[in-house]
Amino acid sequence: NQKEIEFINRWSNESNDIDETYSYVLGLYLSNGYIATHKYTKCFRLSQNIKYQNLIQEHINALQRLFNKQPNIVYPKNTNAVDIVVGSRDLDFFFLL
Repeated sequence: NQKEIEFINRWSNESNDIDETYSYVLGLYLSNGYIATHKYTKCFRLSQNIKYQNLIQEHINALQRLFNKQPNIVYPKNTNAVDIVVGSRDLDFFFLL
């Protein structure tokens, strides 16, 4: 499958940093994250208390390294939460969807 070949080629030349980043993001997924399915796409969505700004930035940096794109930041109304959202065609491979 062409999609799988592109995915493998993208990561085959990367350093061990990807292994560490993937492990970190997998931990986020298992603790505070989930995969949101929309009509035409899937997104990784992670919620965090807004008072933990340093942790939020760490999450953003890891997601950006792993998915190679800038996550969107969403501030749900009437909460102390922030949602960090990133869509990627690689979600199926990272999370075996």
